[in-house]
Amino acid sequence: MLTWGANPEEAWPLYADSVHALKSRGAKLIVVDPKVTHLAKEADIHAQIRPGTDCALALALLNVIITEELYDKDFVKQWTLGFDKLIEHVKAYSPEEVEKITWVPAETIRNMARLYATSKPAATHMGISMDHCTNGIQAIRAIVTLIAVTGNLDVPGGNIYSPGFRQTNLLVRDKVVKARAVGADYPLFSELNFEETVVPAITQILTQEPYPIKALIVSGCNLALTWPNTNKVRRTLKNLDFMLVVDIFMTDTAKMADIVLPGTTFLERQDLRDYRWSGLPLILLTNRVVEPVGNSMEEWRIWAELGKRMGYEEYFPWKDTEELIDYLLELPREKHPDFTIEQLKHNPGGMFYTGREYQKYLKRGFSTPSGKVEIYSERLANYGYDPIPTFHEPTESLISRPDLVKDYPLLLITGARSIAYLHSEYRNLPSLRKLVPEPLIQIHPQTANNYGIADGALVKVESARGSITLKAQLTEDIHPKIVSIPHGWSEANANFLTDDENRDPVSGYPGFRSVLCRVKKL
Repeated sequence: MLTWGANPEEAWPLYADSVHALKSRGAKLIVVDPKVTHLAKEADIHAQIRPGTDCALALALLNVIITEELYDKDFVKQWTLGFDKLIEHVKAYSPEEVEKITWVPAETIRNMARLYATSKPAATHMGISMDHCTNGIQAIRAIVTLIAVTGNLDVPGGNIYSPGFRQTNLLVRDKVVKARAVGADYPLFSELNFEETVVPAITQILTQEPYPIKALIVSGCNLALTWPNTNKVRRTLKNLDFMLVVDIFMTDTAKMADIVLPGTTFLERQDLRDYRWSGLPLILLTNRVVEPVGNSMEEWRIWAELGKRMGYEEYFPWKDTEELIDYLLELPREKHPDFTIEQLKHNPGGMFYTGREYQKYLKRGFSTPSGKVEIYSERLANYGYDPIPTFHEPTESLISRPDLVKDYPLLLITGARSIAYLHSEYRNLPSLRKLVPEPLIQIHPQTANNYGIADGALVKVESARGSITLKAQLTEDIHPKIVSIPHGWSEANANFLTDDENRDPVSGYPGFRSVLCRVKKL
């Protein structure tokens, strides 16, 4: 089991239970994490990586696996494209060279590669950490390449994938909007996700280029707290002519709105759920326990009523939630005639839309232009991206920004999960607040000593974009050059420190996990 950039004991306890159960039966565990998490302490190998260098580490593992011929020769020959180019490409990523980049010892890299490649089967779990790096997409591609060349793709005990549940298309936008979409600078992301990456909207509202945005509807999102560069976000929101927030709590964002409309909790609505992301090709209809309380309204109704008042009645014909869900099931019914509201009601545990099937590529190939795992992607090349997984130094790091290091000598990571909370949610619940009463910055004792900081002391943390104040937690579970701050706290919002302009070139996602900062004792 290879757990990369994830802490399931805090973020996904059910998955962590599986890891512990499998380990008790003899499975080996590798953890890649800049922090010494509880799971890392139990691991057979822990790679304490420098944040943002995951792609380099994955390429070094591939270097060892290819050099020692530990890859699955049959799968590589029949089902990959560009392996010959990969052989040449990874020569530059020897364990010794990558040790300098990642801080992971060369011998640890070799041991990781050998253990992972020779354990059959092996499964890899990636957290969201890679998405939150400016080289994130290439890191993910490198790790997926690692899964593929070792023959661990879509096999029992390896990394399986589900075809997904295709609902009827609801993209009204494509039918009525002609303007260039926000996030159009990331066309491949838009093409593959059927939506745009939204972080560039903040800059566009400020610059009004290529056209002004004067109003904003925020639905189920607390961007004044969870988006990067909070000072800029809040300045931008104040520049709007109008902002509407739909939420069930008075969040930091709701407090800035002109109008707040009360949405519904999960107890007040019916939802159609797809559990493919949990590894189950299962759809399920949730039950409404109570009718929406007071003036609360299901969010689809809010959007539909707005659409009707704007003259788009034809696109919002549904009278109630069940009618909408029935419409969403129209396309799936072409393959599954029994997928109806009534059938879902009679199957409260859900309905499977496909059976468990391994090595699906033997019948249908992969959903790529070539039908193979494209280690070298012509499609990426056509968009101007690296066609083969390639490491690029994080845009803001101890290496890439020597001009900043003198003033900001520490590397900050944000976004670590807590079992008590989800993003900015649940801090209003006393029972959970007892578990984690306040935000703390984790600092290595050696680093804290250099700055005269005692455990529990109040400190000021500054980056090139802003500053926050919070208490210090001294721990040897973090690298001396790294500090860690949890996200989602109004009292000490880590996003006052993060940057929205340095983004992954493919996804447009910002680098939450690599921020230069300094810490001062107050």
